Amino acid sequence: MNTADRKHGHWLKWLALGVAVLYALAFFWGAIPRYLSWKSAGQSVEWVVVDDPRALIALCFVLAVITLWQLEYIGELVASMLFFGVIARYLYWAASTWRIKTYAGLPEISGAGTIGNIWLGAGPADVLALVAAVIMLGASLRIVWGHRAHLTRQWHDALSPS
Repeated sequence: MNTADRKHGHWLKWLALGVAVLYALAFFWGAIPRYLSWKSAGQSVEWVVVDDPRALIALCFVLAVITLWQLEYIGELVASMLFFGVIARYLYWAASTWRIKTYAGLPEISGAGTIGNIWLGAGPADVLALVAAVIMLGASLRIVWGHRAHLTRQWHDALSPS
């Protein structure tokens, strides 16, 4: 591993850790009041997590951090897939918001703001997380490309009969 890849890998780990911690805290900060309000209303509380798009995004960030810190070469590849999953979830969230507005016959959701009209219920932290996911996807793909020889050797050794 050359010095540039090591430097990129180092800051990618720390950036991913920071984003994962902050996004998970933001998710729980919003989930706890929803949980308490649903519980006091007598509604089923397991939907507090399932119906929130942030749950899967926070999970992907946390899993990416684990793979980056625990696995050497394959960790960057798995993290790349997870960062791609975060971006895909944001696209699905935007499509769901668009469908809600279309089926309701509304050009925009009043009081939702610019971000809320793209991703229903989103805030500035969500936009920053999306930007961070795009940056981390690019960085992790660059590292994966630099380690492609190591990755193919790992796969070959793992799949070869011993």
